[in-house]
Amino acid sequence: GSDADGDRTGELNVNGSGGGIAPQPAANSNQPVSAASQDILIGAVISGYKVESLLSNNSGEATVYKGRKEDQTVVIKYYYGAKKPKDDVMRRILKLDHPDIVKTFECGMYGSRFFEIMEYAAGGTLDDRRPDGTFKYLPMPEDKARKVIAQVINALDYFHKNGIIHRDIKPKNIFCRDAAA
Repeated sequence: GSDADGDRTGELNVNGSGGGIAPQPAANSNQPVSAASQDILIGAVISGYKVESLLSNNSGEATVYKGRKEDQTVVIKYYYGAKKPKDDVMRRILKLDHPDIVKTFECGMYGSRFFEIMEYAAGGTLDDRRPDGTFKYLPMPEDKARKVIAQVINALDYFHKNGIIHRDIKPKNIFCRDAAA
């Protein structure tokens, strides 16, 4: 299959469906924007979604925000500088529709930077921690771990059948849709 290397090969602004492991296309290298400017999008409207709050600014490729359109909560991934996945990879990601994959609804350009609108997973990631620093989900009972591993395998199999290689499997990229998980 194809890999998910990033490339600035034109503009892509499309709607799609795709549904929890998140597609992680690699992108071109540029340094992240300064911490002081990472809240600049709060209150902005991108493709009809209002940016409500910062979720994460510790990614090497994007700042991640929580957004909303009517009653739909989403994640808005706003790439740094010229970082942007290849258009053909994004087209494939937008077509993904699998119960074990976080959906990517649409993508495009906002200002001079690339964005993705994705499904919001209220449960967070397997890497999430409590205020005391302990993991929220880990360690987990063997039966639950087997279920999570099976879902990850199903998601990766689906990715591969659709020509996408994830290349960044880790607890931080495995999402829990349900906050009560």
